[in-house]
Amino acid sequence: VVDEALRLAALQRDATVLVERRGGPVPRVLASPERLVQVLLNLFLNAKQALGDRRDGVIETETALEGDHVVIRVRDNGPGIAPEIQQRIFDPFFTTRPPDAGTGLGLSIAFDIVREHGGTLELSSKHGFGACFTVRLAAAPGEAPVG
Repeated sequence: VVDEALRLAALQRDATVLVERRGGPVPRVLASPERLVQVLLNLFLNAKQALGDRRDGVIETETALEGDHVVIRVRDNGPGIAPEIQQRIFDPFFTTRPPDAGTGLGLSIAFDIVREHGGTLELSSKHGFGACFTVRLAAAPGEAPVG
């Protein structure tokens, strides 16, 4: 799912952004692959937009098994998100971009999709030091890690 979202975002072809993929095999989750690709695509594109024209832009994606949950993190080294904005970041139609640059629905939709699958989508950011979005979903019972 991560690789498909990266392919769709075409981030690896952008000379100004380095995409680092980390993490080992994780178990499967009971979820719609298409919907999870949509979540990750939104996160990757938001990270790319946050980086703007930075020549040292990095988007890192990491997969891990933490307890009985599969975790996918998408972090960037962009400007981060101010605390007053963090409180509204998942609200429908909330955006810090100009009207012609987005609807403010991407993170709201991602949040709802993850919640519909019984998971959580969380933000960790310190203004000026990048942002990290964490998707946490229950591992499917009896599943062994897959590459």
